[in-house]
Amino acid sequence: MERLNIMAMGDSITVGFGSEEQAGYRQPLKDRLTGKPYSVSFVGKFGSDLKHWGRTGALISEDRDPITGETYVALRQNSGSRLPFKNTLAPDITEAISPAYFSRNSTTKNVLLLTIGTNDFSNQVVSSKYGAVTSGDLGNDALGEQQDKLGDTIYQRLRSLLTRINNAAKNNGLSLDLLLGTIPTQLESSLTPDRPASSITRSEISQYNTLIKQTLNSSTAYSNLEIAVVDQFSAIGVNLRDGIHPTAQGYNAMASAWLQGIEANVLA
Repeated sequence: MERLNIMAMGDSITVGFGSEEQAGYRQPLKDRLTGKPYSVSFVGKFGSDLKHWGRTGALISEDRDPITGETYVALRQNSGSRLPFKNTLAPDITEAISPAYFSRNSTTKNVLLLTIGTNDFSNQVVSSKYGAVTSGDLGNDALGEQQDKLGDTIYQRLRSLLTRINNAAKNNGLSLDLLLGTIPTQLESSLTPDRPASSITRSEISQYNTLIKQTLNSSTAYSNLEIAVVDQFSAIGVNLRDGIHPTAQGYNAMASAWLQGIEANVLA
């Protein structure tokens, strides 16, 4: 029997924030995989029965990317006590993409479900090359001041993260089927009153998702990754409980989209 090792990776949406027992999309995905002609294990450092690699509040990378050398600032860095770069996925990759969770056995499929970028948009992370400064979002109104550079900036950070993942897989002799999810929109009710999701933010999220779909689907740029894009933006729609995290209906829709992606790209 073929085996699937599935790692759900990302931010609080991956953790399952707001869902019953914080099972997010993982529980309904497990339910949909039950009874199939293969065995399934959810793997990762976090969680109990449904393991994962999700970190609440996680951004993609640090304020200075060690691969490209590019520096970034968060336009909302000085709003409140929350520091934007305190919790990022990038430093976890060496530990996560390893034989501790994935297999070199040819009868096992290593599947990585990755959705990331929401918190980069919430904190308005922009490349310093655009002249961004931490006080750039004047009045925390989410208008102007380099916000129109969010999509391109966060996409480039994603590409760097994929390079890290590929390098870790290559160094460990692993091959991964990476299903890359587009991220959901953010509604006006998201976050807090002083951190609104403006029309600019929503437009930049759409641009980010378009870049993912147009350039990364079936990309051959990463030698140890088979990449396929799953349109979670469309699957979730506006089924958001707080303007940013999916409702139960949204998580169920995510599970169905992941299942379709697995069956079409991993098991086909």
